[in-house]
Amino acid sequence: MPETRIATLRNAFSWLYLLPLAHFCACLWVKVANAAWMPIVFVDTPVSVLLLPLAWRFDYPMFWFGVLGTLWWCLLSYKTQAWVRNRRGRN
Repeated sequence: MPETRIATLRNAFSWLYLLPLAHFCACLWVKVANAAWMPIVFVDTPVSVLLLPLAWRFDYPMFWFGVLGTLWWCLLSYKTQAWVRNRRGRN
């Protein structure tokens, strides 16, 4: 019984942090490659409305999009996981 629970926790952990990790890696790649950071803005669309003025006011847009955008993806992943668990519980 404990082995099954550990395996379930590993699977939940890997899927929960996959999108935030991908977002953070994309931000790092944009910074290192000195590429345009506007595609990251489009990926973070709802949060971009708040982050763009912040980035222009305090500079360092990749810092703001890297940190706060990744936190946004963490929130989305967590909420999606909670929704899936809720749906599985109903069936």
